[in-house]
Amino acid sequence: MFVAFPDPAQQLSTMHSLITPRWMIEQGFSGSFARRFWKRVQITDTCWVWVGAKNEKGYGKINQGPVGGHSKRAHVVSWMLHRGPIPEGLCVCHNCPGGDNPACVNPNHLWTGTNYQNRRDSVLKGTNNRGSKNGSSKLTESIVLDIRRRAASGEKQRLIAHDLKMSESTISSIVHRVRWSWLKDSSVDRTASAALPEQTISIPENGRTL
Repeated sequence: MFVAFPDPAQQLSTMHSLITPRWMIEQGFSGSFARRFWKRVQITDTCWVWVGAKNEKGYGKINQGPVGGHSKRAHVVSWMLHRGPIPEGLCVCHNCPGGDNPACVNPNHLWTGTNYQNRRDSVLKGTNNRGSKNGSSKLTESIVLDIRRRAASGEKQRLIAHDLKMSESTISSIVHRVRWSWLKDSSVDRTASAALPEQTISIPENGRTL
């Protein structure tokens, strides 16, 4: 794999024409910001990897001014440096060919969209923090599926709630897919079309079919 650290001086010449030193300072960035940014970028033949500080989700971050000032996400800054100011109401999203990489700052792997488009893209790619990926969730996918299976088999919801030390309203919302509606399980979804008992057709001795 090709790996290289770019020359900050050379990369400054590729910046978008609207991103001038004066504009950067007016936006609250320090005069050395662009050079500091490029010193933390590792270019490969796919993603441009941020090797500086990252947040808990793996996104690169960099102080826009002096130490202790406000920080910006690195991929957002990369978009600005290469494409210009971000249109009002839009956010910068990833679309890396090998799967979204939060640390990537390659402008060719970035696009702008609304918050709704960003969330929808995350759901379609399975990168959003829903279900057990959400750190505040007390349930897991296996527990939710087990609740639905038990309810589908005829077990009373209040008994399930008592067993799991949960409220009956929570159990009901899970069973009726008010909560965790995105989680599918074929064995549960087929309960409504369970197999009917076989019919026995008898043939009398006279050969007539009943």
